[in-house]
Amino acid sequence: MRVGSHAWAIRRAWLVLIASMLCALAGAGGSLAADRPSPAGDSAGFFFEVDAAKDCVFDPQRQRLYVTDEQQLVVLDTKDRKKVKSIDLPGKVRACDISPDYKYLAVAPFSGQFIFWISLDDLEVTQVKFKADATETGVFDLCVGVDGSVLFSMVFLNSEGAASGWVKQRRFDLVSTAVTVVAGVRMDTVVSGSGDRRFAAVAEGNISSGPLRVYDFQKQKLRDVAATNAFNYEIACSSGARYFARPHGRGCDLYDGNGGRLGNLAGKPVICVAFHPKADRVFVMRDGETSIQEYSLASQKLANEYQLEKALVIAGNVNDRVVANVHAAGRDMVIGHISRVRSVRYKAFQSGRVRVSDDGEKVFVVVPAGVYMFATKKPANSAKETKFKVIEGK
Repeated sequence: MRVGSHAWAIRRAWLVLIASMLCALAGAGGSLAADRPSPAGDSAGFFFEVDAAKDCVFDPQRQRLYVTDEQQLVVLDTKDRKKVKSIDLPGKVRACDISPDYKYLAVAPFSGQFIFWISLDDLEVTQVKFKADATETGVFDLCVGVDGSVLFSMVFLNSEGAASGWVKQRRFDLVSTAVTVVAGVRMDTVVSGSGDRRFAAVAEGNISSGPLRVYDFQKQKLRDVAATNAFNYEIACSSGARYFARPHGRGCDLYDGNGGRLGNLAGKPVICVAFHPKADRVFVMRDGETSIQEYSLASQKLANEYQLEKALVIAGNVNDRVVANVHAAGRDMVIGHISRVRSVRYKAFQSGRVRVSDDGEKVFVVVPAGVYMFATKKPANSAKETKFKVIEGK
């Protein structure tokens, strides 16, 4: 009897333990479910899963989101929150942008001397080929201007190894179908259209002087803005080309339209940035942060945050080199100091991108696992904000 009672006590203890574990798991599951992005339209946002996502653009007429993942173009319905279609596209497709009339989509292959021009009515794909040097092995970045033309930069020898060189920046005219050379630039040059599509920022990559220029789509002219004195890997241009934002390892530099340095949004390294098309605000994606930060341009202070599920990570190309310093220490003696120096070179499309809808009502955050969609918020105390004090860069 005592043995049976003892066995039942042990069995009951195990049942209590198992029940408590199930309750704990249920509670954890409930917590995780509560932390999942909620439907679009509220402050929490919504997440679309797209493995290896690189870039995206929003189509307000069809309420669709187009996402590239190097293998295909993924078409998402933002209203019903589901995938509509996937289109296989060769050439490791990355950059994409939409025409101002929302009739066409331009997509850039990292490997290939062409761009894809896709009709959004029927998703018919056209390959626009052009003549390029043998060293120009792909299209690096592109944007579509107010006139419907496509401004794009090139890849130099796949940009995978130690190779470095000059390439050409080109423009595709939809009316004449001509592809013309705009300028000579360094490899990995990023281009970013302004909110009104009238201009595009052109920030050269792979050169320490870091030239920043702006292209006027209406005048079809390129003018110098500033020398950023850094290796540019991302750039953003506000409506009217009134402001520029350049991410770097210590934050994000802000410039006015004439190249005057306005300040730095200091903090953790910035992966990418995007301007609000209708307001003087800027969205910043930082390394190690679990939110997208929205700043007021007038005060350079944080206005809003958009929460993510986990911290972002900025990926870069790490370069390790050994440095030896040797000096004489007598007639037959030298002293040497050997050290290992590590530098990190960041590149576009490796860690994520931020996109804002043309009306400024939605912000899209591309991460390697997919795309977040948020409804933008109104900044608090915007009437009390002060104007920029302009500081000329030395």
